[in-house]
Amino acid sequence: MEMNNDRHSHWDSILIYRTSVRNDKEKLKVADKLNYLVGENNWTIDLEDEDKVLRVVCNRELAKEIEQVFAAYRYRCESMPYW
Repeated sequence: MEMNNDRHSHWDSILIYRTSVRNDKEKLKVADKLNYLVGENNWTIDLEDEDKVLRVVCNRELAKEIEQVFAAYRYRCESMPYW
């Protein structure tokens, strides 16, 4: 899927989440929807980190939609504070 540039033309935040994604197979389950929401190069999941940290560059208005992608697959996706 290709990113919808009209809908998401202003990227202004980095959102950070603790997830329960454990491996590449599980990561692939959420990949298409994340690519559609924010673009292929605007998110990562660090599978080496104990919190399986998801970092997303996007508009804050997408936070709920991102969380819903993970909920659809019954994965945890909890916002983490950062400074």
